[in-house]
Amino acid sequence: MIRHRLPVNVYQYKATISGFPIRDLLVLLIIVCLSLLAANISIVISVVLMPISLLTFFVFIRSKNSGLRLKRFFPREIKREEKLEAAFHMMNGHCFVGAGNHLSIIFRVTSIELLAMREWRQEDIISGLTEALNQVKKNVEIISLHGDYGEAPPFNFKTPFQTFLRITVDIGNIGVVNAAEELLSSAMELLQHFKNAGLPLVELNSREELRKILIRFAGFSKATGDNGHMAGDQRFSLKAVFMQFLTFTKTNEYVSDIVVRNASYSSGPFYQTILESMNIPMDIILSLREVGSRNQLQYINRLLAERRTEYRFSRGMPRETEYLKQQVSDLERMREKVEKNGDRLLDLTFTIRVYAEHPAVLNSRVLRIENSLGMMGFWASKDAKKILRKLREFSLNMAKPRYLMDTGSIASILPVFRRDDSNPDGILLGFDDLSEKAVRYDPFSQDSYNSLVIGETGSGKSYFTKMFLMRSLRSGVTDKAIIFDPLNEYSCKLFGKSCQEYNIGSYSRRTISEYPSEAEKPGNAQEFNIKIIKPSDEELENDEILEDMLSALNREMSHCKSRKTLIAIDECHILLRNLKNAKTLGAMVRHSRHYNTSIMNISQNTDDFLSRVSATIAYNSNRIFIFRTRNISESHKKVLKIDGFDIPRPENLAGGKSHQYSECIVSDGTYCRTLRVVTSDEEDSAIKESA
Repeated sequence: MIRHRLPVNVYQYKATISGFPIRDLLVLLIIVCLSLLAANISIVISVVLMPISLLTFFVFIRSKNSGLRLKRFFPREIKREEKLEAAFHMMNGHCFVGAGNHLSIIFRVTSIELLAMREWRQEDIISGLTEALNQVKKNVEIISLHGDYGEAPPFNFKTPFQTFLRITVDIGNIGVVNAAEELLSSAMELLQHFKNAGLPLVELNSREELRKILIRFAGFSKATGDNGHMAGDQRFSLKAVFMQFLTFTKTNEYVSDIVVRNASYSSGPFYQTILESMNIPMDIILSLREVGSRNQLQYINRLLAERRTEYRFSRGMPRETEYLKQQVSDLERMREKVEKNGDRLLDLTFTIRVYAEHPAVLNSRVLRIENSLGMMGFWASKDAKKILRKLREFSLNMAKPRYLMDTGSIASILPVFRRDDSNPDGILLGFDDLSEKAVRYDPFSQDSYNSLVIGETGSGKSYFTKMFLMRSLRSGVTDKAIIFDPLNEYSCKLFGKSCQEYNIGSYSRRTISEYPSEAEKPGNAQEFNIKIIKPSDEELENDEILEDMLSALNREMSHCKSRKTLIAIDECHILLRNLKNAKTLGAMVRHSRHYNTSIMNISQNTDDFLSRVSATIAYNSNRIFIFRTRNISESHKKVLKIDGFDIPRPENLAGGKSHQYSECIVSDGTYCRTLRVVTSDEEDSAIKESA
């Protein structure tokens, strides 16, 4: 994977005195002065005004969501009727779009499968894109549209992201003709650099296609009201009636913007593959513009001097000191890129626009995306300033939080590649070692919901399971998880608040209290989405207690059909040593689909699945994941669904602390390839900290 670390947002900073923001100190001083002024008029007014002012200050001004918190006291919808007008100007065979005081030219990015290239080739592409972005002299917007940009939700998910690039100039006083010439000159130069990077741009001249894209640029997959009409084949108008709420807009669908405000991320275009795998209607929008200062080196030196000064005075405040230290480090790195590599600094706004048919669904989707972004190292939130945008202006929306970034870092996250597989379902597991294509897996979309993970100690199988559980839960592929953890390898730190740890006895008793009998409905006890069963040494040695646990699992499965449940059984050989428990587990695996449950069995030894009873588990598992192991013989291959395939020797697979990534062989009986498991830095840190 590409390792381009994105800098933190140096604009996300407030100057402080002893940890207290200077702006807030000034506001507090103004409040005190007003109160003292009122004291000369009436002592009663001063006594009343002072506490009210202080309360207002601490509740609203000190709050990060001060505006939203104030608006919640006065909830209301804002209904507007906007008219989007755009004129098409054909000059010398090129089609320009005029809207308001802006003139644009739009290109389709003819993408190649960026992630399907070898690492050295990816670096060449990123280098070429960096050179192209160094030529940006106008406002540039890059937007990847999910599905067919001309259709309303639900989008056709089989259609890959389609990426477009729009270059915009202000018409000002120079007129449309001169603005078009200036725009075309900049566009042709940029087009050549994108072509050199392996991403040719195709200019759009179809007015109907441009009209659809303009509507989508404005934030609507399909317009409401007047569908638009051509006026003299030169102009179209769109009458859109919509209602704006605090965090979303309602037209014929519900729309919300998620804005990336900060990042600590170094995995290149990996994030888009994760977002694609979620199957949520969304657009990815990156708006770029030149930094206001003409001398970029002087500008970055000024920022660096300010942060260094604040860093010296922030000692004794660990959290603020660490953040300033990171800003200083990233500014120094950007300065080096500007000086030595010739990179340029650009202001960036990074938006993910989400669509849904209902506000509750929209809220759920936004939450899933925010969680997944956070897992990858992007800190994002809903755009509360969306309410200020007007359709009729139809300009680059730069009201969102700005992000200072060098062109090399921007090039590594541009959404310019297409989906690289025919199956978009499921979470991302890693990349095919031969084709470098993304491999996804959704256990609940298969004929059998179960999987089997095999590998020796230190091969990476537990790391893989943790990653799979975390992504499944955060992306919404799985609603609930139960983990049998005999070696104490899993922790609630990995999963968040809705998690509880049990021993076998407490889990079995709680399950009986929640689900008293097979015929009764669940009780009113608090429901945890993630349950980790950590048996004591005595419980592990007692097969009857383990039998009680399997009965409790069966009871919970039968009562939770409406929720997609994932059961991970680590060291499953402990359950297979007893014939009765092995039969019970085999029956659970056979009937799991009926209960909307996926069972992932994890073991070190392949011999555990050679007996007639335990072989049922392997045969009823849709996916077999084989990590590094030295005990696979010919007798194992049929059970593990790898016979007849040309695969590397399992003992040579990479994995463990001595390797940067883990490898495994994944097979479903018809497909058998080597998979390279990859995680983001945030995921890696979370998994290691939870150990």
